[in-house]
Amino acid sequence: MTDFETRWRDFSETLFKAEGVDAKFAALDQELRAFGYVQYNYNRVLKTRDGQFIGLAAHTNFDADYLAGYMSGRMYEADYTIDHCTSSRAYLPWSDMLSNIQSTAIDAKMRRTLRYIYDNRLHSGVSVQLSREDVSGGVIYSGVGLTPTPGTKSEEHDMHLRAKVDQLSALLSTLNAALDPWDVVESHFQLTEQQRTILRFLAAGHQIQQIADKVGLSDRAVGWHLQNIRTKLRTRSNAHSVALAMGFDLI
Repeated sequence: MTDFETRWRDFSETLFKAEGVDAKFAALDQELRAFGYVQYNYNRVLKTRDGQFIGLAAHTNFDADYLAGYMSGRMYEADYTIDHCTSSRAYLPWSDMLSNIQSTAIDAKMRRTLRYIYDNRLHSGVSVQLSREDVSGGVIYSGVGLTPTPGTKSEEHDMHLRAKVDQLSALLSTLNAALDPWDVVESHFQLTEQQRTILRFLAAGHQIQQIADKVGLSDRAVGWHLQNIRTKLRTRSNAHSVALAMGFDLI
């Protein structure tokens, strides 16, 4: 048995025994560092069947300041790595992605996201799709992005990736098998039971006043809850919230 086979066996045992999404990703983080990756971003992306973005749930150890700018700028709606992970099973070295910063083939929003990634010294890394599944109202894609130490030269990273891609694939396949995707979604959105109840009534076609009567709250309180739901889900309307919640099986 090779050193990697021994590590892979131990990693698999640890991953399947770990309880909860945080513990599983802690095990992944430790193993990825043996590959030279210090940051990961696991995404579950919900799109309509014709490819329109609905929402995203993630688990990541990326820098908090980087994430704050990325999320507040809604850059996930025009992210080259996400588009790739919803259209291809091939590995995407970020050097290939970042070469498109000046390309006229991509729109201004995606170019802005690429520039943000580059300006944060994420000059090298890789993204890959892990799974695709049909759900009510759309398709969910799971994918992961990995980066080495910020500032690592892309040539150095890409050469290392080519040498280790089979081992990395085995590692990520094990992660995909061990994860309960719903745990990632629940951990990301953290809806309360009352918020889920309000969304269920909304999905059933009830108006705010009707929902208020059913849950014993004022109209204003229900409206306040709906606003908080939109904030948590990063949705633009109540209809958008329902579509996301149904697609991710939150209600």
